[in-house]
Amino acid sequence: MIIYILLSGVPSFWAVEKFQGIFEEVLHGKLDFQSDPWPSISDSAKDLVRKILVREPKKRLTSPDVLCHPWVQIDGVAPDKPLDSAVLYRPKQFLQ
Repeated sequence: MIIYILLSGVPSFWAVEKFQGIFEEVLHGKLDFQSDPWPSISDSAKDLVRKILVREPKKRLTSPDVLCHPWVQIDGVAPDKPLDSAVLYRPKQFLQ
């Protein structure tokens, strides 16, 4: 979930009605890859997020699996593509 937040600036599951709403979002497990900034994020990064946020623990990627994922292993170098400005602004909203 932290990777999702770092890439998009918002939690993967969110609802106005805090506890019950978030719980229902997690149960449905639907991720939003349509809203900004997701269209500009690589398919490989989205693939990693999908595989990390699998509800069933036995099907979810392990930490070693994550470290071996192609998005993490891109020639051993992190991409230098700048983040969308919304990603930098959104985490500040958690403090309010």
